[in-house]
Amino acid sequence: MANVNVNALNAICFNQDHWKLVAKGYDVRAWYDEGLGKGTGGIQSPVRMPVHIDHKYYRFASGDTPRSAQLGGGWWISHNTYSTINEYAKQNALSLQYSARLWLALPYDWTRVDRVISAYLMEPIDAYEGAGKQVTTATDNWTPPQHIKLTQMYIPGLIKNSKEDNLYKRIWNKVETTYPHSGKKVKGKNASKKNS
Repeated sequence: MANVNVNALNAICFNQDHWKLVAKGYDVRAWYDEGLGKGTGGIQSPVRMPVHIDHKYYRFASGDTPRSAQLGGGWWISHNTYSTINEYAKQNALSLQYSARLWLALPYDWTRVDRVISAYLMEPIDAYEGAGKQVTTATDNWTPPQHIKLTQMYIPGLIKNSKEDNLYKRIWNKVETTYPHSGKKVKGKNASKKNS
């Protein structure tokens, strides 16, 4: 595995099968409890890759979730992926929120997509990367556009891993939270912080 970062702070997660199942979009509890591969969404063929230090990464989140979930959630995208989603919104007279829902297959049941979290990576970590899959819920089907394959990342262990709890507090710097419809910074308890 030439792309493996031996210094990744979440390296131990890649020896634990359940993290890859989560990246593939499976309900891990159902997988282990019932032996069933129930799942939807996720990455088609996740590949472990190093995440680049000093690069900016993005995540769409819900404003009604705690800060730990906003920064500690595993699903992130690169600046290039974010730019593609943003440009698509502009070219097609769509909101950034709706463009994100389309490209990342984010059903209304899952998230409000009313916050954009951005942060610079400051410590070595790895992620599962690949193209997103179709999502099916009880009320919706979401299929990412097929003419361009955008890479999504699932970073395991940001909230809990057996080496260090709340890894997200250590790895992200220059964190900003903005509203997708206006680009303005969110103020208050979910406001930007230099280190989180």
